[in-house]
Amino acid sequence: MTVFKSFVIILLSGLVGTVAGGALGYTLAIVAPAYYRGVFEGGRDPDFDPVAVGLGLGLSQGLIVGLLVGAVVVLAVSWYNARRQAGNHPLWFPPAAHTSGSGTGPSEAFYRSNRPES
Repeated sequence: MTVFKSFVIILLSGLVGTVAGGALGYTLAIVAPAYYRGVFEGGRDPDFDPVAVGLGLGLSQGLIVGLLVGAVVVLAVSWYNARRQAGNHPLWFPPAAHTSGSGTGPSEAFYRSNRPES
């Protein structure tokens, strides 16, 4: 994965998260304005606008979640590609040699260290 693709994935997921969070916060403010009035200390103030609060919180929290999801996706894809290019070996284990004997179990080469003996 290129750096440009990584940035695009993170930015697009941030944009999607922002739109979704804004829509959710706006909807909550329209459907249940008493929620934001009850959550915030200044909710009983006549100048308190639950729609603005809901939209602002939804946009900012949606952006944060979207950026985090995008970063996790980029990390997972990069890790997968790195492991795939490494030769599909199991995690942290050297490749096991085939048994030349009865074939009843794993080779002893799997259990031996690759370090020279001292």
